[in-house]
Amino acid sequence: LLEKVEKQNIELKEWNINLEKKVEQKTMQLREAYKKLQFKVKELEGRDKILQSLLTINTFEEVLDLILEIILDIVKFNKIVIYVADDKQKVMLPKAGYLTKDNKKSKIDDELLKFPKLPLPALDMDNKTSLSDKCNINKINEYSYFIPILKDNVCLGVILVDNSETKDAVKEESLKVLSGFSSLASLAINDYLVTSNLPGMQDKINEILGEL
Repeated sequence: LLEKVEKQNIELKEWNINLEKKVEQKTMQLREAYKKLQFKVKELEGRDKILQSLLTINTFEEVLDLILEIILDIVKFNKIVIYVADDKQKVMLPKAGYLTKDNKKSKIDDELLKFPKLPLPALDMDNKTSLSDKCNINKINEYSYFIPILKDNVCLGVILVDNSETKDAVKEESLKVLSGFSSLASLAINDYLVTSNLPGMQDKINEILGEL
C-alpha cells in the first residue's frame, strides 16, 4: 500500500509539473495574442485619425507629419521620410521626415532641405519582398526599404525607412504596417495635387466659357 501511495504521489507530481507547463504555455500564447490585438487596435486608431485629418482643414505637410508620427507610434525606425513626386522634373522631393533616437522622435525641419532629390523608382515587380499580401515593397538592404505610394498604378512618391544607425533589420510586420499607411499617404498626396491644380482648372474653364 505504501509503494502504491508513493507511486501515485510521483504520478501526481509529474501531472502537476505538466499542468504548470501547459498553463505557462497558454499564458504566453494569450499574452502574445493580446499584444497583437493591441498592435492592431493602435493601427486602426491611427488610420481613423488620419482619415479624420483628411476630412478637416489641414496643410499638406501637417497631414504627412501626422502619418509619420502615427507610424512611429506603432513601429520604430531610425529614420523615416516621405518623398513626393514632382511631375515636372520627374524626381521626388522630401516633404516630411522624422528621426528616432533613444525612443524619442524628432521632426526633420531645415535638414530636410539638404536631403537629395531622388529619381522616380522603377517599380521592379521581381524585387518585392516575400510578403503574403504581395505589397510593393522594395529592399535597398536589410536595414533600408522604400514603399512606393501608388494611385492607379502611378507612383506619387515613396516612404523611405532606414535603420542603418542601430543596425536593426526591418521586420516583415513593420513593412506590412508601412504598406497599409502608404495607401493613406496616396490619398493625402492626391488631394494635394487636386487642390494645387484647381486654379489652373478654373482658368481653363473660364477660357472655355469665354469661347462659348
